[in-house]
Amino acid sequence: MDIDSLFKDLKSAPTRQPRDNAPAPGKRSAPPAELLEFSGGGADVPATVFGTGAGSSKRARTGLSLPPPTAQVTSTASLDDDDDRGVEFSRDDFQFVSFGEDDEGEDAATGLGLDEEDPYLAARERRGPAIPPSGAPIASQVTSMTKMIFDQLPDLPDTAPEAEGLGFLKGELKRLTVALEKALEANQTARGRFPDDPSKFMESEIELNACLKSMEIFPAEPALFAEIAAGPVPKILTDLLVHDNVDLSVTVVDLLKEFCDSDNILEAEAETRRLVRSLLDRQLLSLLMANLKRLNEKAEAESQCLFDTMSIFENLIELDPTTADTLAGEEVPLAKWLLQRVARTGGEPFNTNTQYASELLSIILQLSERARLGLSPSDRAPETELTFALLDGCGLDLLLQALAGCAYLRKTYKDDYDEMAEEEHVLSIIVSLLRFASTKPQPNRQRVLAKFSEDNFMKIDRLVDLLVVYTEREKRNAEALAQIRLSHLSRNESVDEDSLFSRRLEQGAFQLHLVSIIIAWVVILGGKLAERVRATLALRDFTPDVILAHLEDALWPSPSTQPA
Repeated sequence: MDIDSLFKDLKSAPTRQPRDNAPAPGKRSAPPAELLEFSGGGADVPATVFGTGAGSSKRARTGLSLPPPTAQVTSTASLDDDDDRGVEFSRDDFQFVSFGEDDEGEDAATGLGLDEEDPYLAARERRGPAIPPSGAPIASQVTSMTKMIFDQLPDLPDTAPEAEGLGFLKGELKRLTVALEKALEANQTARGRFPDDPSKFMESEIELNACLKSMEIFPAEPALFAEIAAGPVPKILTDLLVHDNVDLSVTVVDLLKEFCDSDNILEAEAETRRLVRSLLDRQLLSLLMANLKRLNEKAEAESQCLFDTMSIFENLIELDPTTADTLAGEEVPLAKWLLQRVARTGGEPFNTNTQYASELLSIILQLSERARLGLSPSDRAPETELTFALLDGCGLDLLLQALAGCAYLRKTYKDDYDEMAEEEHVLSIIVSLLRFASTKPQPNRQRVLAKFSEDNFMKIDRLVDLLVVYTEREKRNAEALAQIRLSHLSRNESVDEDSLFSRRLEQGAFQLHLVSIIIAWVVILGGKLAERVRATLALRDFTPDVILAHLEDALWPSPSTQPA
C-alpha cells in the first residue's frame, strides 16, 4: 500500500459519536483505560502523550499525534502483548493513539491533572476519537507507514559541500574586491579634494578599514590565492602599506601576515607562491621596509605591527631563502635596521620586538654571505676587528702581566721553548710600534723612541748584537743552500727556489730582516739615536751599506722580484 492510499483510508475512517457522559466543554477528559494500562502495569500515562495546542483536533481525526513545540515526550511504551493493536510511542517520533470502546478510564485518571480548562481538548472530545474500535489494522498500517517514511528520508549532510562553499567564497571575493576598490577610490578622492581637513575624509577611511577587515576570511582559503593574485587585491594592499593613515597600514600588515603564513605553504604551496610572487612584483619588501621605519613602538598597535612585519619577512625567507640576500642590500636594508634595533640603548626595557629582531638578524646572517660582509665595516680589516675585541675584553693588560711575571716558565717548559721564535715575535712587535709611531703625533713617537735610550742605549746595543748573530747565520745558510743548488744541477734536476727561500726564512733570514728594519726606523726618527747606531755598528765592523743590503733582500727576496 502506498502512502497516498493510506492517508485516503485514514480520512475515510468512520468517527464515533460522542459519549453520553462526555465532559462539559472546556474540561479535560481522562484517557481510556487501555491506554492507562498499555504499559502492562497500569502506570500513569504522561499527559504529553495526548498533546495540547491547536493541532490536537487534527491529530484526533487522523490518529497522528505530534508533540507540541514546547512539549517533550518523556517515555516510550507499547500496548500489552495480548493486545494486537500494538502502537509504539517514541520520544522523538510521531505518536499514534487508538481509542477503544471502553470508557471506564475516567475514574482512573483522577489525580493526573486532566480537569483543567482546555477548549481544544473539549472540542476534540465532543467529536469523539478519530479511530474506531476496529482501527487496529489502521494503527498497524500507520506504524508501517512511519517506518517507510523515515526509511525514504535522505541523510542530510552536516555541512554544505566543499564545492558549494568555495563557490560562495568566490562570490564573496568578487563582491568585497569591488567594495574595496570603491572605498579606496572614494578615500583618494576625498583626500585630494580636502587634503587639510581630516573630517572630510575620515568617514571614507573608516569604510576602507572596514573593507580591509572583511577580507580577513580569505587567508584561511589558500584555494582562492590564485584568483586573488590575478585580481587587483595585491596592488591595493601594497599601495595601502604607505598610506598616510598609519592605522590602515597596520590593518594591511595584519592581513598580509595571514596571507604569507607558513601553514598556507603546506596546504597549497603553488597557490601561495603565486600570491607571494604577485606581491613581491609590486615592491612588497621595500614598501614594508618604508612602513617599518615610521612605526612608533610606544603605540601598542604600531608595536604589534612591527612584530607582524618581521613575521612577514621571516615567512618570506622560509618560502625562498634567497630573499635573505635581498634583505641585506641597499634597496631593502633590513639587516642594518635589525642590527641598529638590537643595539639600541637608552634605558628602554628588553621586549619581544628586540628578541624577534635578534632572531631574524641571526637567520639572515646564516643564510646570506652578503649580509655578513655588508654589516662589517669596509674600512676595517679583520685583524683590526680582533684587536678591538681584545682591547674591549681587557686582554692587553692580561698579556702584559703575563709577559712581566711569567718569565720563569721558559725554564719550567724548556723543551717547548724556542728562542728564535720568541725573538721573532718581539722584533715584529717593535717593528709595528715604530711603524705606528711614524704616522702619529710627536708625543707618541717620542714615547717609543725613548725606550731605546734607556739604560745607556742598552736596546741599541742589543739590536746590533742580533744583527751580527743573524748575519753570521745567514752566511752559513747561504753556503748550505748553494750546495743544494749545485747538487740539483749536477743531477739535471730543477731547483725549487720557493722552498729554498722558505728554508732561509725559517733559519734566521726573517729575523735578520726585522732587525734591519728596526735599525733603519731608529736612524730615521731618532736623531741622537742615529749617532749611537753608527758608532755601535763601527765597533762591530759594520757599515750602513750592510743594513741597506738586508732591506733590499727583505723587499725583493729573489732576482725575479727585483725592479729593472
